[in-house]
Amino acid sequence: MSEKPETAVIILNWNGARLLPDCISALAAQSYRDFRLYLVDNGSIDDSPALLDSLEGTTQLSSLSASLPHTTRVIRNLDNMGFSAANNQAIKLAPEPYIVTLNNDAIPEPDWLGQLVETAATGGPQLGMVASTMLFAHLPAIVASAGISIHKNGVALDRGLGMPVADFEEQGPHAVFGPSAGAALYKRSMLRDVGLFDERFFSYLEDADLAWRARWRGWRAMYNPHAKVRHIYSATGGQESPFKRRLVARNRVWMVYKNMPEALLRRYWPSVVLYDALVAVRGVAVGDWYSIRGRSEALRRLGELTVDRRKITTSMRLHPDELSHLLARPLSPRHALKYRKRLNHLLSTR
Repeated sequence: MSEKPETAVIILNWNGARLLPDCISALAAQSYRDFRLYLVDNGSIDDSPALLDSLEGTTQLSSLSASLPHTTRVIRNLDNMGFSAANNQAIKLAPEPYIVTLNNDAIPEPDWLGQLVETAATGGPQLGMVASTMLFAHLPAIVASAGISIHKNGVALDRGLGMPVADFEEQGPHAVFGPSAGAALYKRSMLRDVGLFDERFFSYLEDADLAWRARWRGWRAMYNPHAKVRHIYSATGGQESPFKRRLVARNRVWMVYKNMPEALLRRYWPSVVLYDALVAVRGVAVGDWYSIRGRSEALRRLGELTVDRRKITTSMRLHPDELSHLLARPLSPRHALKYRKRLNHLLSTR
């Protein structure tokens, strides 16, 4: 085994001492061994520091049934820097050509990493991202995410929610818009070209934003249904938490403003505006003030993203019509609400 691994696996932790042992144990049991673990802790105040102490600079935890192939590198932050900034810390430190992000609440199957790397290695030079199959931990035959879809009104959703994984396995690997960063592979060459996660997003939709930037630059994404992890959904942030609702609302507006070129904005702005207007009306009706605050913050700070928007939209390698074909049809607030209800139902099914 090379002293310089081919792949970096980055796990971000924030008060996840209850989650890390299962996640890292499953990582240690991977059939593919040419990787190094980078563990980033965002100022945890639970029992995580003791676990990090026992793992830093070693390949073995007393609780692991198998050892990791290379010594672990630990990054400790004093505060919660969010998903974007913390992952970027490890990406900048890691020299490996393949960068893999993995949630601490995800438990990968033994051939997960090998499947991702094989897809990346055989997908050609313009393949920049590979998406995993994320399954519900309590419903391991049901898909939580089969990659990300972006709709023409700027809605970003996980593909395949609630579908049997067998349906995707029959299809085999295929193209998608981008991966969920909860279990994703990114080529370093792509990240050098398009940049890292936008740290202003803090958490949520930073992976959709990155995928959008990469697609505009001509990078492709593939989904491998055989690269599977079981996911304890929103174990850290909470599925319906005020924190998540605010950031998702804010980051959606920022993502659309940054990434949709003027030609497509002229074409789709009615559906973009209508979606947010109807969601805001519903927010008032049901008292979801956090989603409204998120959109308000996005609009107040929109100018902060103007330079990024100009850079992105002037460096695109695809014609706007080609970009349009990558986007799914506009999603109405009613269908988005049905999606959320379906997710909540699946989470409540025990």
